[in-house]
Amino acid sequence: MRFYLYRTSANTDGRASWDDTLFTMSRQTLAEIIVSASAVAAVPAGAQNNYGYSFNVYNNGPDATRAVVSDPLPTTANGATANWSCTLQPSGAPCTTASGSGPISAVVQALNSGETAVYTVTWTGPGITAASTHTVTAQPQAGSPADPISTNNTADLSLVPPTITAQDDGVTLTSNTASAATPVATNDSSTGGVVDPASVTLVTPPTTGTVSCTAGVCTYVPPAGGLTSPVSYQYNICLAAPNQAVCATATVRVSAPQPNAVAATPTPVPTLGAYSLSLLAVLLGWFGIRQRRLRYTR
Repeated sequence: MRFYLYRTSANTDGRASWDDTLFTMSRQTLAEIIVSASAVAAVPAGAQNNYGYSFNVYNNGPDATRAVVSDPLPTTANGATANWSCTLQPSGAPCTTASGSGPISAVVQALNSGETAVYTVTWTGPGITAASTHTVTAQPQAGSPADPISTNNTADLSLVPPTITAQDDGVTLTSNTASAATPVATNDSSTGGVVDPASVTLVTPPTTGTVSCTAGVCTYVPPAGGLTSPVSYQYNICLAAPNQAVCATATVRVSAPQPNAVAATPTPVPTLGAYSLSLLAVLLGWFGIRQRRLRYTR
C-alpha cells in the first residue's frame, strides 16, 4: 500500500514524497456448528425392541473446525448394549473415532467447511414404558474458530411409549336368529408397536346372547328366541411383545334386521251381480206401482 507524505520530518528538503509500507490485514476465523437428529425408531424383535436413531454434526463454515461431540444416550440404552458408528459426508470416510459402545463422551471430530459427521446409534432393549428425552451436543474445541450461533449446537431426542387405538365396530344380523362374526382388529391401529389380533379377549359380554373371540374375530350368537333389540359388548386388544402390556378397549354394537313392512289389505266393498240388480229393479218398480195405487184409493 502506498502513502503520500506531505512535508514530514523525513523530507529534509521540505518536499512531498511517496512512502511504501506493507500492511497485513486479517479477520476472525468462524465456523458455525449445527446439530440435528432423527426420530427414535423401535422395531419389535421377539421379547425386546431394536432401537435406532442418528444425529448430524454439520460445519456451516466458513472455516474448518474441531467439534467436541457428546451423547449420553437414552436411559434405557444405558441399561443395554448400545453401539454407535460415525462417517463423514459427503466423502463417506470414517470419522476420527469411527465407532464405539456406550455413551459418546466428548469425542473430538475435525470438520472442514461443508462437512458433516453422521452418528448412528443402535441398541436392543425392553419396551418403553415411560417417556424420556436426552440431548446431543457439539461445541467447538478450545482454540477452534468461534461459533457465531450457539442456539443450534444441541438436538433433543425423545423416547415415547407405544400406543394402541381400538375403534368401535357395528354389525347387523342377517336375521334375528343368525350369528355374526366381526373382525374387530381390522380397524385398530398403533404407534411404536404392532397390533396383535391374537390378544383380543372379551371384556364385557352382551346382556343377551353370547360372544366368543379368536384370532381377532369376535362372533356373536343370539339367544334361542332371536335378537329383538340392539345389544353391545366390549373387547380388549393389545400390542405384540415386547409391548404386550399396552392395551385398549372398544365396543361392538349388534343390531337385529328391521322387519319388512307389510302393506295393509283393504276391506273389500260388496258389489251386486246382474241378477241382484234385476231383482232390485223389479222390487223398486213394484214398490212404485203400489205407492201410486195407494194414492188413488184415498
